Amino acid sequence: MAFLRMLDESSEPLPLRTLEVVIDPPAQNTRDNHLEEILGIIQRTCPSLQTLCLLVPRRSDPAFLIERSSFLTKLTHINLSLSIDVVFMIMQLNRRTLISAQFAINVNLSNALSHAVDPDAEQAIIQAVRDKDPVTLPLLQNLSFYIKHIYEDPSLSHRHAAVLLDSISQVPSLQSLVVECNDYTRTSEGRGEGQLELFDSLVGFVTRNCASSSCLRSLGLLNVPFNDAEALQLLRATPTITHLTIKEDFHSKWFDIFTADFVKDMEITSDSKAALVPSLKYINLQFPNTKSDRDYSGIATMLKSRIGTLLSGYMAFPEVDSFDKLSALSQLGMVLKVGIGQQGVFGQKAFI
Repeated sequence: MAFLRMLDESSEPLPLRTLEVVIDPPAQNTRDNHLEEILGIIQRTCPSLQTLCLLVPRRSDPAFLIERSSFLTKLTHINLSLSIDVVFMIMQLNRRTLISAQFAINVNLSNALSHAVDPDAEQAIIQAVRDKDPVTLPLLQNLSFYIKHIYEDPSLSHRHAAVLLDSISQVPSLQSLVVECNDYTRTSEGRGEGQLELFDSLVGFVTRNCASSSCLRSLGLLNVPFNDAEALQLLRATPTITHLTIKEDFHSKWFDIFTADFVKDMEITSDSKAALVPSLKYINLQFPNTKSDRDYSGIATMLKSRIGTLLSGYMAFPEVDSFDKLSALSQLGMVLKVGIGQQGVFGQKAFI
């Protein structure tokens, strides 16, 4: 807080356009760092601010933000790690100016050390957002979600992200959407309810926005858990994208996209022989550093015959252990670079 105190003691406004404030979680039995105090200092000292990165571990009273509306409505770029009711309030205040938004889904922890979760408080936050009318963001071009893993309830942060996606009605200028999860605890019993809700909300979001606009060009799905059928559903909802990134963390076992069944299903269900994503020009696929039974020949066939105007990309398959697999991938020629070797995406130097 030393820098903020320095700002607070400034006798004249500062011509800052960009400000990043990151505060570590407070230790047990220490005073919380309140959003109200931080915004009050910024309001007084940085009247020209346009870009705000605010990563604060505790939630605050959303009603307080109304008092700061004249300050917040000037923002065009935000990067926030706050509870979703506060995030929604800030989106409402910036709905006519917001161009870029990054959200780290911040679930409240009743105890910062034990990672305990208060279910009643979390449900109240979710309900508070659901009770509001969805917001339209006419100028927003770039939207990113980073979903943190909460050990006490792995599905909770996914549910919060789903609710926030549902709270955004229309984004007619959206060009880029990125969703990233850091949940490494998926098990053979299946995905949690929150993870299922997240995927449903993601499909709903891209469906209603791609239906009203052809602006969406870039889609990034990083460690987002879904199966082959869901992947098809999502890609069909985003026919205008030109850049696709799908990355699976090496800890994850859920990401079985682009298997033989995926390719077979796409051949059967695709309309005629039209490409599934006809505008795609760049693709980035990264898979975990584990043994895999994926059908590499099927992947090569799918990429060559089903994705229209693909020009370049990057693929990483750490376990290319047979000549047949290598031959199948080499059919792609100059279209893609394919990582070979035990180090996978983390250190390979051999490319086709």
